[in-house]
Amino acid sequence: MTIDNACRFYTLQQRNKTLVEQLQEKVLEQEKTLKLFQKYVPEEVVQQTLKAGESYLFRGDIRHIAVLFCNVRGFTTFSEQMSPPEVVEFLNAYYGIMADCIRQYQGRVNQFVGDEIFACFGAPLLTEQNERNAVFCAMEMIRRLERLNQLFAQKPGYRITVGIGIHTGEVVAGNTGSEHRIGYSVTGDTVNTGSRIEALGRDYPDSILISGVVYNNVCNVINAHAWEPVLLKGKKEPFRVYQVEGLK
Repeated sequence: MTIDNACRFYTLQQRNKTLVEQLQEKVLEQEKTLKLFQKYVPEEVVQQTLKAGESYLFRGDIRHIAVLFCNVRGFTTFSEQMSPPEVVEFLNAYYGIMADCIRQYQGRVNQFVGDEIFACFGAPLLTEQNERNAVFCAMEMIRRLERLNQLFAQKPGYRITVGIGIHTGEVVAGNTGSEHRIGYSVTGDTVNTGSRIEALGRDYPDSILISGVVYNNVCNVINAHAWEPVLLKGKKEPFRVYQVEGLK
């Protein structure tokens, strides 16, 4: 009986050991999946959803944030000189440098669309001084362009310039989509206006254009000159835009 009990105990120990090992493998696999998932969905959104459950998935919050749009000037012509793998290599380098700069100033990349970067300051992570962070980030992005151009300096015609537009205001931030596919998005007139401000600088390489309301929040720390009021698409009244020149 003693030997029989010892054999059963040993067998039970071995089974428990196997189960623990399998459990550890599952946990590591889930952690790996979660880290990969956070590359597609902001980490803050993932953590909030895990805590609140599915009820949180399609809830939208009203936030006051700053939005930043950055576009490569003449990217279509520029990309025609490259093969598809070279375009991907360039975009990955461009995204990497710019996204690192955005995170440095407490912003989050909301979308990569071709050569356009759409970043938010104040969502999903609640932060302060969003307008100042966005403008300082934009100036740093222009400076870091030199690093990107140096990476591709050996290839003629690869030098690029960008244009940046910044606006601030209320948005609805949250997950949108269907039962089978969702994504974190920021929507509202503030987003549309920010995109249209960026488009105004197409003929001004490495320009940073900001709305009047952004300027009012940062005028004590930056130099900027006012443009003549412009009529943006969808706006009834002329819109005041400022071009950033540098720090005071």
